[in-house]
Amino acid sequence: MARDMTSPPFETLRESTPMTNLLRTVLAVTLTCGTTLSVLAGQGPPPGPVNPGVYPGFWGTGANTLNTGVSASGAIVVGQVGGAMAYRWDRVGYTQAMLNPIDGSGIGDAGQTVFPGINGVSADGLVTVGAVYPGANNGLGDSVRWNPTAAGTAATYLASANGNPATDAARASNFDGSIIVGYQFFYVPSTGVAAQRPVRWDNGAPSQMISPSGYTFGEANGVNSNGDVIVGYSFSTPAYTASATIWNSGVPTAVGGIIPGGASSFVGVNPVGDLAVGFAFDGSANVAVVYDPAAPGFSVLPALAGTTSGLARDASTNWDVVGSMNFGAGGSAAFLWNTTLGTVDLNSYLASLGFNLTGWNLTSAYAISSDGLTIVGGGTHFGQMEGWVVTIPTPGAAAVAALSLIPALRRRRS
Repeated sequence: MARDMTSPPFETLRESTPMTNLLRTVLAVTLTCGTTLSVLAGQGPPPGPVNPGVYPGFWGTGANTLNTGVSASGAIVVGQVGGAMAYRWDRVGYTQAMLNPIDGSGIGDAGQTVFPGINGVSADGLVTVGAVYPGANNGLGDSVRWNPTAAGTAATYLASANGNPATDAARASNFDGSIIVGYQFFYVPSTGVAAQRPVRWDNGAPSQMISPSGYTFGEANGVNSNGDVIVGYSFSTPAYTASATIWNSGVPTAVGGIIPGGASSFVGVNPVGDLAVGFAFDGSANVAVVYDPAAPGFSVLPALAGTTSGLARDASTNWDVVGSMNFGAGGSAAFLWNTTLGTVDLNSYLASLGFNLTGWNLTSAYAISSDGLTIVGGGTHFGQMEGWVVTIPTPGAAAVAALSLIPALRRRRS
């Protein structure tokens, strides 16, 4: 059964977050950074203070980029360029590094060109996870991690949990990359088909995860910082209806859907592990949902005006949720939800805070930092596909900036 996210009981579950409190102090501050980075050219971010490190602003990351992961502090952003190259951007050290597939030259097994898919980065920013796809392998991938001590070197294959999988991918990492989760397809000779199983790698050692009772197959999509809460989905043949699933200390629970027989899936989980996010079928479309394991039951996020479906991808420690919602007439919008703001379109919300979004259409938000202040995703910039990164100033920083305007105003009056 679904809960209404606008009801008073749910609003009292979490206090206001730094992002929502910002509204009280940011009105006197204008943020007009609209710089576009050139990832391929290796240019760093615009000049700015190194300490405290990640400074407020909005940036594009270049044509055909997509940003899919951000570290806990917001200092490290990972993504890909046109599906052909992967990158890691250190926003504190002002460095960008291309993450090379397998042997460092873009050439994979049997001399085939490989294309990386970046799915996430560890909370400490050192380990990037994803998959590589040989160009002549019909899109079948191999799960990989990029060396935490040598960003920009070749990827390392993650071992199979059972023989030689048909295809697999690493989806997410815990705080330091010691636990990575994802899926592998295993060929089953007795049936002649490939079986999809959720997999975890503990310090590189793979193991198949246990499926909930009544389910055989599945996928792990997210893991919390400690590595003890993993989320994803499970399904069985012949129905193939997916059920969102939580593995708590290895014990799986399929939580079902918001309507009888309706499909659902968890896409991510916040760093604490007390809020899972994803989507569920409501009878007409997949809608963005969150799930609190302490009070079991899906909560459907209020839809943006004109949207008919949605997907929640990630959440902060304080339950700031990001994702995308789709318009009935086509197109989508990146959204932010929390208990104070409700659901807001990031295009209009960021503009209301003074960010310069000229030419931008933010269509999807993929990840959010632990403190809820840095969000990354994809969209279009003057019609060209481009990734973006935004960091909203903390309430304290905004207040200082606002107070700094007072002497100037007094001087003008005198």
